[in-house]
Amino acid sequence: MRSLCQPFNLPTHLKVRLDAALEASNQGDFESAHQTLLDLIEQDPQTPQFPYTLACLILEHSNNPEKAQVLLEQATHLAPNDAVLWLTLAKAHLLQNALPEALTVLRKPLSLPSPPLA
Repeated sequence: MRSLCQPFNLPTHLKVRLDAALEASNQGDFESAHQTLLDLIEQDPQTPQFPYTLACLILEHSNNPEKAQVLLEQATHLAPNDAVLWLTLAKAHLLQNALPEALTVLRKPLSLPSPPLA
């Protein structure tokens, strides 16, 4: 299982921009990271990594779980079999004190097919 904000498999040109956004965030430049991720979402709206990563940054650096929730709902729509996305969405609900919604979301990863054994 990957940790928060760890990249999915991405083409090199997109990974470079994602890495730049994460580095900007690590340097305390949340605005630059936020804008780069918004640009990536606009450039490639079918890649769940971008709304997921922006949601992670929002959860880590600001007090706006509602905005993170919207992004995570977008990401779970794009990658419905990704348990990490569902768990992070549940976290966003919990940060809004929305326990019933969090519990509903937490049931989703339990119903996902098990990954193949290596």
